[in-house]
Amino acid sequence: MSILPNTPYFGKLTIKSVYEFYDGPKLFLAVNGTGNHFISFWIDSTDEYDEWLYSSIDQDRLIELELSKIKLRDIYTYPSDYIFRVKTFFDSSLSSELNEVPLVKMTEDILPPHDYFIDGKRVVTHQIEAQQTSELYIKSQQNREKPKLSTVGKVSDAFSQLYNSVLRSLDISGKYITPIDARTGSFILRLRSPQIEQCLPVIKTIFNILNNSSAPYEDLVSLNIDISAAERFLEEIVDGKVKIQFGLENKFEAELNITEEKANETLAILKAASASYVSSLDVPQANDLHKVFSIIEIKSKGDFVTPESLGLTTERQVAYYLHAARVLGLLSSSNAINSVGYQFIALDHSQRMKVTAIRFESSACGWAWLKWAGVTKISELDPNTATQFLIETCKTLSQDTAERRAKTLQRWQIDLSPFR
Repeated sequence: MSILPNTPYFGKLTIKSVYEFYDGPKLFLAVNGTGNHFISFWIDSTDEYDEWLYSSIDQDRLIELELSKIKLRDIYTYPSDYIFRVKTFFDSSLSSELNEVPLVKMTEDILPPHDYFIDGKRVVTHQIEAQQTSELYIKSQQNREKPKLSTVGKVSDAFSQLYNSVLRSLDISGKYITPIDARTGSFILRLRSPQIEQCLPVIKTIFNILNNSSAPYEDLVSLNIDISAAERFLEEIVDGKVKIQFGLENKFEAELNITEEKANETLAILKAASASYVSSLDVPQANDLHKVFSIIEIKSKGDFVTPESLGLTTERQVAYYLHAARVLGLLSSSNAINSVGYQFIALDHSQRMKVTAIRFESSACGWAWLKWAGVTKISELDPNTATQFLIETCKTLSQDTAERRAKTLQRWQIDLSPFR
């Protein structure tokens, strides 16, 4: 008998940390195959099952929880996502029961005590390692002024995308830069920075390229850096009129203090050179368009998208199809159905295919393919050119990866052409 639920919603869970143990784990952290974390709190037992309260938790709140900065109760009373009551049966042939708990039904009999904090000294995982702590210093170009809050948010988010691009260029997967807290200064953000020893030299090189290079596009491509991430970072710095320093805690080793004139010159070079460039983040990898349509239908009903609901086997495959729906603009960046998606599900099959063809043509990837081929619509493309298109225009993909991604482009071109 396993205390972990065997339901498609959570995927295959493993216990990562146990915080309370009495005749078995009573409070623990679980993680699934896609890296999503869940806090599970035991609330009841019968002769047939254990009952648990599950809440998803992101990296930032997990760190706060394990450092006793927030109460366990806060995870459930101020949730970042759905809360579930889960029954795991002692009879392993029975499937676990999962029921969403609205906040109005979050009663005292199932909530953790008001004053309960996790004892950080007993936690052996997820502690902040000193060598992974870095600082991002955002300072106004006009030293007497503090940067605006909107500028801090935009620059921080753009830097996060750049750092994650560096991780990908080093073939480091499943890691993301996350905030810890801020300290005094113009604005100094402390960050949990995975693989900082490997990433910092690359960040220093990128800053040097943006500050000084006469061929920034070629230099960034040689580092396998996503050009769109570098462009956005530089745009936010120019718009916010700030300068940036980055490095290990209390040790700023990389500085981007670029004049507006130089920044605009570099941006112009990058945009001109990347006019036919496509980011790997914009290339879909989901062959079956009907499964993409199914996602929109499922989302419109307020249901969960699971591997089983799409006829797939893994959550990773589901993630690919969600990404494809975002590429087509049918879901928001947070995978929520938007107004386009709601209008889309009202169409018949022929109308859906026509709209999909047009939306792919206007997507970053589809538009780049059309320009590369010198044609104006998807029906004029040769599907056999997909691999060469990606090799030439998506510099961050290896040839093997380009060949795999090209299969989706080929399939979409073949399926959508009759409707254009």
